[in-house]
Parts: sequence; C-alpha cells; structure tokens
Amino acid sequence: MPVISCKLKQGPPARSNFKTTTLQLSQWDTSPGIGLSSETKSSY
Repeated sequence: MPVISCKLKQGPPARSNFKTTTLQLSQWDTSPGIGLSSETKSSY
C-alpha cells in the first residue's frame, strides 16, 4: 500500500503516522476498494 509506505518514510515518528493511516483505513473499511491506493484516496 503506497499510502502507508509514504507515511512511514516521512521520518522518525513512524508510529504516529502508522496509527493515522490505520485509522483512515478502518474508516474506509466499510467500503471495499476505497483507501487501498493513493489514487483512490485522492479522488475520495
């Protein structure tokens, strides 16, 4: 998943970024396919 990779590469606070990403993914978990790619994330 490119979204998680980008956030983890931002710097030392990787845990905070990972928590934020996980939160966003759980919010989108109700709709299959949404949030799986950066392109989908930007369109929604």
